[in-house]
Amino acid sequence: MKWADRPYPPLAEIAALVPAAGQGTRLGMGPKVFVPVDGRTLLAWAVASLSGLVGRILIGVPAADVERARAEVGEAAEVHPGGPTRQETVRGLFSLCQERIVVLNDLVHPFVTRDLFLRVIEVADIRGAAMAFLPPQKPCGRCQDGLVTASIPAREIGFHQNPQAYHHDILARSFQRAVDDGIELQSTWELVVRTGVRVHAVPGDERNIKITTPFDWEVANKVIAPTFSESSSK
Repeated sequence: MKWADRPYPPLAEIAALVPAAGQGTRLGMGPKVFVPVDGRTLLAWAVASLSGLVGRILIGVPAADVERARAEVGEAAEVHPGGPTRQETVRGLFSLCQERIVVLNDLVHPFVTRDLFLRVIEVADIRGAAMAFLPPQKPCGRCQDGLVTASIPAREIGFHQNPQAYHHDILARSFQRAVDDGIELQSTWELVVRTGVRVHAVPGDERNIKITTPFDWEVANKVIAPTFSESSSK
């Protein structure tokens, strides 16, 4: 496994954080961690996709579901109580690891190929920060009060996906600044960019959808899952 003629970093230097403490209100199927997709839970998808690519997998779930989640993953991952927000869950998991490279992958992105994980981790190893982004097919408009105020060329836009990967010290500075400034943002990469760090964009995958609504779940089960194999790009 190589990128740019460099060996893949040792697994002992890589930890993966999986925030999975959401209740899945918009999806309406109970805690997201146990939502089934193609016969297995999102929790099982997350562990399977990361197995063999990282040294440790740390998952944050609702406090009431910790024991059930631990029973499901066994020795394959560490399960910890999550926080009240995604940012607090990630920060809590991050506080438990000292690995040089930290990978983040939301539970609701089950269709991440091993190839995409490899590329994001390898670029982060070299550059410090990397994340999967999907380029749009059309230009976008900046809208305000129901009016289009400007056009944004497609070449200047990327829709963020997962995974993300960072050097440990970059995440440490980003979380500390968020605490100092009292900032709560939706995605970890936004915290990183606020510190002046450039996140390198790795080309994403159209199949790597985020399962948030019942429609997403239908697409996942009927369109993507039947032909998807996370090991197909080893």
